[in-house]
Amino acid sequence: MFSLIDIYAKFKYFFLVVKKTILSMSESYKYKHLNRYCFSSLYDEASSIEKFIYFLSMLMVAITLPFSIPFCFKYLQDFERVIIFRLGRISKGVVQGPGIVFTMPCIDRCHKFDIRITSFKILNQALHTKDSKYIAVETIVYYNIKDPIKCLLNITDAKAQVKALTRTKIHNSMESKNLLEITKDVGIVGKQLIGDINQTTTDWGIKLNLIEINVNTYSQHDDPSYRKCQELKMERWIQMHYQIKEREQAMELARKRELFLWLSGFYITSAFGAFIYYQRIRKPFALMPLVPLTFLIGYYYDMSYGSKPHRIQAEANMIMEHESDLLQWPGGLPTVSSIDEARVEVEMEKRMHPHHT
Repeated sequence: MFSLIDIYAKFKYFFLVVKKTILSMSESYKYKHLNRYCFSSLYDEASSIEKFIYFLSMLMVAITLPFSIPFCFKYLQDFERVIIFRLGRISKGVVQGPGIVFTMPCIDRCHKFDIRITSFKILNQALHTKDSKYIAVETIVYYNIKDPIKCLLNITDAKAQVKALTRTKIHNSMESKNLLEITKDVGIVGKQLIGDINQTTTDWGIKLNLIEINVNTYSQHDDPSYRKCQELKMERWIQMHYQIKEREQAMELARKRELFLWLSGFYITSAFGAFIYYQRIRKPFALMPLVPLTFLIGYYYDMSYGSKPHRIQAEANMIMEHESDLLQWPGGLPTVSSIDEARVEVEMEKRMHPHHT
Protein backbone atom coordinates (compact mmCIF):
# COMPACT_ATOMS: atom_id res chain seq x y z
CA MET A 1 0.00 0.00 0.00
CA PHE A 2 1.12 3.52 -0.76
CA SER A 3 1.66 5.85 2.16
CA LEU A 4 0.43 9.41 2.22
CA ILE A 5 3.99 10.65 1.76
CA ASP A 6 4.37 8.62 -1.47
CA ILE A 7 1.05 9.88 -2.80
CA TYR A 8 2.01 13.45 -1.95
CA ALA A 9 5.37 13.06 -3.70
CA LYS A 10 3.75 11.64 -6.82
CA PHE A 11 1.19 14.46 -6.99
CA LYS A 12 3.96 17.02 -6.47
CA TYR A 13 6.02 15.46 -9.29
CA PHE A 14 2.97 15.39 -11.57
CA PHE A 15 2.22 19.04 -10.79
CA LEU A 16 5.82 20.05 -11.59
CA VAL A 17 5.73 18.17 -14.92
CA VAL A 18 2.44 19.83 -15.89
CA LYS A 19 3.77 23.25 -14.90
CA LYS A 20 6.95 22.78 -16.93
CA THR A 21 4.93 21.60 -19.93
CA ILE A 22 2.60 24.62 -19.74
CA LEU A 23 5.57 27.01 -19.50
CA SER A 24 7.30 25.41 -22.49
CA MET A 25 4.08 25.57 -24.50
CA SER A 26 3.66 29.25 -23.64
CA GLU A 27 7.22 30.02 -24.71
CA SER A 28 6.64 28.07 -27.91
CA TYR A 29 3.41 30.00 -28.46
CA LYS A 30 5.24 33.32 -28.08
CA TYR A 31 7.99 32.24 -30.46
CA LYS A 32 5.41 30.96 -32.90
CA HIS A 33 3.57 34.26 -32.91
CA LEU A 34 6.87 36.12 -33.33
CA ASN A 35 7.75 34.02 -36.36
CA ARG A 36 4.18 34.33 -37.63
CA TYR A 37 4.65 38.07 -37.61
CA CYS A 38 7.86 37.73 -39.66
CA PHE A 39 6.71 34.90 -41.95
CA SER A 40 2.94 35.18 -41.98
CA SER A 41 2.55 33.37 -45.31
CA LEU A 42 3.93 30.15 -43.81
CA TYR A 43 1.28 29.67 -41.15
CA ASP A 44 -1.98 29.66 -43.02
CA GLU A 45 -4.63 27.21 -42.05
CA ALA A 46 -4.11 23.70 -43.39
CA SER A 47 -6.46 22.69 -46.18
CA SER A 48 -8.70 19.66 -46.07
CA ILE A 49 -6.42 17.78 -48.47
CA GLU A 50 -3.45 18.36 -46.15
CA LYS A 51 -5.47 17.14 -43.18
CA PHE A 52 -6.46 14.02 -45.12
CA ILE A 53 -2.84 13.31 -46.07
CA TYR A 54 -1.79 13.81 -42.45
CA PHE A 55 -4.51 11.36 -41.34
CA LEU A 56 -3.29 8.76 -43.85
CA SER A 57 0.27 9.15 -42.61
CA MET A 58 -0.83 8.71 -39.00
CA LEU A 59 -2.83 5.65 -39.99
CA MET A 60 0.18 4.14 -41.77
CA VAL A 61 2.36 4.76 -38.71
CA ALA A 62 -0.25 3.12 -36.44
CA ILE A 63 -0.62 0.09 -38.71
CA THR A 64 3.13 -0.50 -39.02
CA LEU A 65 3.87 -0.18 -35.28
CA PRO A 66 6.38 -0.92 -33.79
CA PHE A 67 8.46 -0.98 -37.00
CA SER A 68 7.66 2.66 -37.78
CA ILE A 69 9.00 3.98 -34.46
CA PRO A 70 12.66 4.34 -35.64
CA PHE A 71 11.44 6.41 -38.60
CA CYS A 72 9.34 8.77 -36.45
CA PHE A 73 11.96 9.98 -33.97
CA LYS A 74 15.23 11.81 -34.58
CA TYR A 75 17.93 12.35 -32.00
CA LEU A 76 19.62 15.77 -31.95
CA GLN A 77 22.70 16.75 -29.96
CA ASP A 78 23.06 19.97 -27.96
CA PHE A 79 24.64 21.85 -30.88
CA GLU A 80 22.08 20.70 -33.46
CA ARG A 81 18.74 22.17 -34.44
CA VAL A 82 16.20 20.99 -36.99
CA ILE A 83 13.46 22.63 -39.04
CA ILE A 84 10.69 20.28 -40.14
CA PHE A 85 8.67 21.05 -43.26
CA ARG A 86 5.35 19.27 -43.18
CA LEU A 87 3.68 19.37 -46.59
CA GLY A 88 5.64 22.51 -47.46
CA ARG A 89 4.95 24.35 -44.18
CA ILE A 90 7.23 24.74 -41.17
CA SER A 91 5.92 22.34 -38.55
CA LYS A 92 4.83 24.18 -35.38
CA GLY A 93 6.51 27.32 -36.72
CA VAL A 94 9.59 26.84 -34.53
CA VAL A 95 13.09 25.45 -34.62
CA GLN A 96 13.13 22.12 -32.81
CA GLY A 97 15.87 20.47 -30.77
CA PRO A 98 17.99 19.38 -29.06
CA GLY A 99 16.85 15.98 -27.84
CA ILE A 100 14.30 13.68 -29.47
CA VAL A 101 12.10 15.16 -32.19
CA PHE A 102 8.98 13.50 -33.59
CA THR A 103 8.54 13.43 -37.38
CA MET A 104 5.91 11.98 -39.68
CA PRO A 105 7.27 9.65 -42.37
CA CYS A 106 6.57 10.52 -46.02
CA ILE A 107 5.21 14.01 -45.34
CA ASP A 108 7.98 15.61 -43.23
CA ARG A 109 11.23 16.92 -44.66
CA CYS A 110 13.93 17.74 -42.11
CA HIS A 111 16.70 20.35 -42.39
CA LYS A 112 19.38 19.95 -39.75
CA PHE A 113 21.61 22.87 -38.69
CA ASP A 114 24.85 23.04 -36.71
CA ILE A 115 24.82 26.20 -34.57
CA ARG A 116 28.48 25.93 -33.57
CA ILE A 117 31.02 28.47 -34.79
CA THR A 118 32.56 27.46 -38.11
CA SER A 119 35.24 29.08 -40.23
CA PHE A 120 36.51 29.36 -43.77
CA LYS A 121 39.64 30.82 -45.33
CA ILE A 122 40.09 33.17 -48.29
CA LEU A 123 43.59 32.76 -49.70
CA ASN A 124 45.63 35.35 -51.62
CA GLN A 125 42.95 37.80 -52.66
CA ALA A 126 44.85 40.15 -54.97
CA LEU A 127 43.90 43.81 -54.45
CA HIS A 128 45.12 47.32 -55.32
CA THR A 129 45.19 49.93 -52.59
CA LYS A 130 44.24 53.57 -52.95
CA ASP A 131 47.92 54.54 -53.40
CA SER A 132 48.35 51.96 -56.23
CA LYS A 133 50.13 49.30 -54.16
CA TYR A 134 49.67 45.59 -54.79
CA ILE A 135 48.67 43.47 -51.81
CA ALA A 136 47.58 39.88 -51.21
CA VAL A 137 45.02 39.50 -48.42
CA GLU A 138 44.53 36.25 -46.53
CA THR A 139 41.37 36.19 -44.45
CA ILE A 140 39.92 33.75 -41.90
CA VAL A 141 36.25 34.28 -41.06
CA TYR A 142 34.46 32.78 -38.05
CA TYR A 143 30.66 32.73 -38.08
CA ASN A 144 27.69 30.76 -36.78
CA ILE A 145 23.99 30.42 -37.53
CA LYS A 146 21.79 32.33 -35.07
CA ASP A 147 18.37 31.93 -36.70
CA PRO A 148 18.01 28.70 -38.71
CA ILE A 149 14.60 29.71 -40.09
CA LYS A 150 15.93 32.90 -41.69
CA CYS A 151 19.00 31.05 -42.91
CA LEU A 152 16.90 28.37 -44.57
CA LEU A 153 14.32 30.70 -46.13
CA ASN A 154 16.61 33.49 -47.36
CA ILE A 155 19.74 31.79 -48.73
CA THR A 156 20.64 28.47 -50.32
CA ASP A 157 24.27 27.92 -49.24
CA ALA A 158 25.30 29.78 -46.09
CA LYS A 159 29.05 29.29 -46.44
CA ALA A 160 29.17 30.24 -50.13
CA GLN A 161 27.00 33.34 -49.63
CA VAL A 162 28.99 34.58 -46.62
CA LYS A 163 32.26 33.92 -48.46
CA ALA A 164 31.16 35.85 -51.54
CA LEU A 165 29.91 38.75 -49.41
CA THR A 166 33.16 38.82 -47.41
CA ARG A 167 35.29 38.92 -50.57
CA THR A 168 33.24 41.84 -51.90
CA LYS A 169 33.42 43.80 -48.65
CA ILE A 170 37.18 43.23 -48.33
CA HIS A 171 37.68 44.36 -51.93
CA ASN A 172 35.69 47.56 -51.40
CA SER A 173 37.32 48.30 -48.04
CA MET A 174 40.95 47.70 -49.05
CA GLU A 175 40.78 49.64 -52.30
CA SER A 176 39.46 52.71 -50.47
CA LYS A 177 42.46 52.87 -48.07
CA ASN A 178 46.19 53.47 -48.36
CA LEU A 179 48.69 50.72 -47.65
CA LEU A 180 49.87 52.46 -44.47
CA GLU A 181 46.33 52.70 -43.12
CA ILE A 182 45.72 49.02 -43.81
CA THR A 183 48.93 47.70 -42.24
CA LYS A 184 48.69 50.05 -39.24
CA ASP A 185 45.05 49.45 -38.33
CA VAL A 186 44.38 45.86 -39.41
CA GLY A 187 42.35 45.19 -36.27
CA ILE A 188 40.17 48.27 -36.80
CA VAL A 189 39.64 47.30 -40.44
CA GLY A 190 38.55 43.83 -39.31
CA LYS A 191 36.02 45.25 -36.84
CA GLN A 192 34.61 47.58 -39.50
CA LEU A 193 34.24 44.64 -41.86
CA ILE A 194 32.42 42.63 -39.19
CA GLY A 195 29.96 45.47 -38.66
CA ASP A 196 29.36 45.99 -42.40
CA ILE A 197 28.91 42.28 -43.10
CA ASN A 198 26.63 41.70 -40.10
CA GLN A 199 24.26 44.38 -41.38
CA THR A 200 23.55 42.07 -44.32
CA THR A 201 23.91 38.65 -42.67
CA THR A 202 21.47 39.54 -39.87
CA ASP A 203 18.64 39.11 -42.35
CA TRP A 204 20.15 35.72 -43.23
CA GLY A 205 20.16 34.54 -39.61
CA ILE A 206 23.99 34.47 -39.55
CA LYS A 207 26.39 36.32 -37.28
CA LEU A 208 30.09 36.96 -37.93
CA ASN A 209 32.14 36.68 -34.73
CA LEU A 210 35.71 37.30 -35.84
CA ILE A 211 37.74 38.19 -38.94
CA GLU A 212 41.51 37.68 -39.02
CA ILE A 213 43.33 39.54 -41.81
CA ASN A 214 46.89 39.04 -43.02
CA VAL A 215 48.22 41.53 -45.60
CA ASN A 216 51.24 40.80 -47.81
CA THR A 217 52.75 43.23 -50.32
CA TYR A 218 54.38 42.32 -53.62
CA SER A 219 55.58 43.92 -56.84
CA GLN A 220 53.54 44.45 -59.98
CA HIS A 221 55.10 41.45 -61.75
CA ASP A 222 53.96 39.16 -58.92
CA ASP A 223 50.41 40.41 -59.20
CA PRO A 224 48.13 37.54 -60.30
CA SER A 225 46.03 39.91 -62.38
CA TYR A 226 49.19 41.23 -64.09
CA ARG A 227 50.33 37.68 -64.86
CA LYS A 228 46.88 36.84 -66.13
CA CYS A 229 46.98 39.89 -68.41
CA GLN A 230 50.37 38.81 -69.77
CA GLU A 231 49.05 35.30 -70.38
CA LEU A 232 46.08 36.72 -72.27
CA LYS A 233 48.40 38.86 -74.39
CA MET A 234 50.54 35.83 -75.20
CA GLU A 235 47.47 33.76 -76.02
CA ARG A 236 46.15 36.50 -78.32
CA TRP A 237 49.55 36.80 -80.02
CA ILE A 238 49.64 33.03 -80.66
CA GLN A 239 46.04 33.06 -81.90
CA MET A 240 46.76 36.01 -84.19
CA HIS A 241 49.76 34.27 -85.79
CA TYR A 242 47.77 31.06 -86.11
CA GLN A 243 44.99 32.89 -87.95
CA ILE A 244 47.56 34.63 -90.17
CA LYS A 245 49.05 31.23 -91.01
CA GLU A 246 45.58 29.90 -91.85
CA ARG A 247 45.01 32.82 -94.23
CA GLU A 248 48.38 32.23 -95.87
CA GLN A 249 47.59 28.54 -96.37
CA ALA A 250 44.17 29.43 -97.79
CA MET A 251 45.79 31.84 -100.26
CA GLU A 252 48.37 29.20 -101.25
CA LEU A 253 45.64 26.63 -101.87
CA ALA A 254 43.67 29.17 -103.91
CA ARG A 255 46.79 29.84 -106.07
CA LYS A 256 47.23 26.12 -106.68
CA ARG A 257 43.59 25.76 -107.73
CA GLU A 258 43.92 28.74 -110.07
CA LEU A 259 47.07 27.21 -111.55
CA PHE A 260 45.26 23.89 -111.98
CA LEU A 261 42.40 25.56 -113.87
CA TRP A 262 44.90 27.35 -116.14
CA LEU A 263 46.84 24.12 -116.77
CA SER A 264 43.58 22.28 -117.44
CA GLY A 265 42.73 24.74 -120.21
CA PHE A 266 46.23 24.40 -121.60
CA TYR A 267 45.99 20.57 -121.41
CA ILE A 268 42.64 20.46 -123.21
CA THR A 269 43.95 22.75 -125.98
CA SER A 270 47.15 20.71 -126.31
CA ALA A 271 45.25 17.42 -126.39
CA PHE A 272 42.91 18.75 -129.08
CA GLY A 273 45.87 19.82 -131.23
CA ALA A 274 47.72 16.54 -130.63
CA PHE A 275 44.73 14.46 -131.71
CA ILE A 276 44.29 16.54 -134.89
CA TYR A 277 47.99 16.08 -135.70
CA TYR A 278 47.66 12.33 -134.99
CA GLN A 279 44.72 12.11 -137.39
CA ARG A 280 46.88 13.56 -140.15
CA ILE A 281 50.08 11.56 -139.74
CA ARG A 282 48.70 8.43 -138.00
CA LYS A 283 51.85 8.03 -135.85
CA PRO A 284 51.78 7.50 -132.00
CA PHE A 285 54.67 9.85 -131.22
CA ALA A 286 52.27 12.73 -131.88
CA LEU A 287 50.50 11.91 -128.58
CA MET A 288 53.71 11.56 -126.48
CA PRO A 289 53.67 15.20 -125.15
CA LEU A 290 50.34 14.43 -123.46
CA VAL A 291 51.94 11.86 -121.08
CA PRO A 292 53.92 14.29 -118.84
CA LEU A 293 51.11 16.83 -119.03
CA THR A 294 48.66 14.17 -117.79
CA PHE A 295 50.85 13.41 -114.72
CA LEU A 296 51.23 17.13 -114.03
CA ILE A 297 47.47 17.74 -114.26
CA GLY A 298 46.81 14.75 -111.96
CA TYR A 299 49.28 16.04 -109.37
CA TYR A 300 47.76 19.53 -109.28
CA TYR A 301 44.23 18.13 -109.13
CA ASP A 302 45.12 15.93 -106.15
CA MET A 303 46.85 18.88 -104.46
CA SER A 304 44.01 21.33 -105.10
CA TYR A 305 40.84 19.24 -104.80
CA GLY A 306 41.97 15.80 -103.70
CA SER A 307 43.29 14.24 -100.48
CA LYS A 308 46.99 15.06 -100.90
CA PRO A 309 46.96 17.86 -98.23
CA HIS A 310 45.48 15.41 -95.71
CA ARG A 311 48.09 12.78 -96.60
CA ILE A 312 50.87 15.34 -96.22
CA GLN A 313 49.50 16.37 -92.81
CA ALA A 314 49.26 12.73 -91.67
CA GLU A 315 52.84 12.09 -92.80
CA ALA A 316 54.03 15.21 -90.95
CA ASN A 317 52.34 14.00 -87.74
CA MET A 318 53.98 10.60 -88.19
CA ILE A 319 57.42 12.22 -88.59
CA MET A 320 56.92 14.38 -85.47
CA GLU A 321 55.80 11.39 -83.42
CA HIS A 322 58.26 8.69 -84.54
CA GLU A 323 61.12 10.50 -86.32
CA SER A 324 61.53 13.64 -84.26
CA ASP A 325 65.34 13.33 -84.45
CA LEU A 326 65.12 14.37 -88.13
CA LEU A 327 63.63 17.71 -87.08
CA GLN A 328 66.60 18.79 -84.96
CA TRP A 329 68.87 21.53 -86.28
CA PRO A 330 72.51 20.75 -87.00
CA GLY A 331 74.47 21.61 -83.86
CA GLY A 332 71.28 22.04 -81.79
CA LEU A 333 69.40 25.21 -80.98
CA PRO A 334 71.44 28.42 -80.88
CA THR A 335 72.04 29.79 -77.42
CA VAL A 336 73.22 33.14 -76.09
CA SER A 337 76.69 31.77 -75.41
CA SER A 338 77.02 30.26 -78.91
CA ILE A 339 75.92 33.55 -80.48
CA ASP A 340 78.46 35.48 -78.37
CA GLU A 341 81.22 33.03 -79.32
CA ALA A 342 80.40 33.44 -83.01
CA ARG A 343 80.41 37.22 -82.65
CA VAL A 344 83.81 37.15 -80.90
CA GLU A 345 85.23 34.90 -83.64
CA VAL A 346 84.01 37.31 -86.31
CA GLU A 347 85.62 40.26 -84.49
CA MET A 348 88.89 38.37 -84.09
CA GLU A 349 88.83 37.46 -87.79
CA LYS A 350 88.35 41.13 -88.68
CA ARG A 351 91.31 42.16 -86.49
CA MET A 352 93.58 39.49 -87.92
CA HIS A 353 92.62 40.10 -91.56
CA PRO A 354 91.45 43.71 -91.83
CA HIS A 355 92.00 43.78 -95.61
CA HIS A 356 89.27 41.14 -96.10
CA THR A 357 86.65 43.58 -94.80
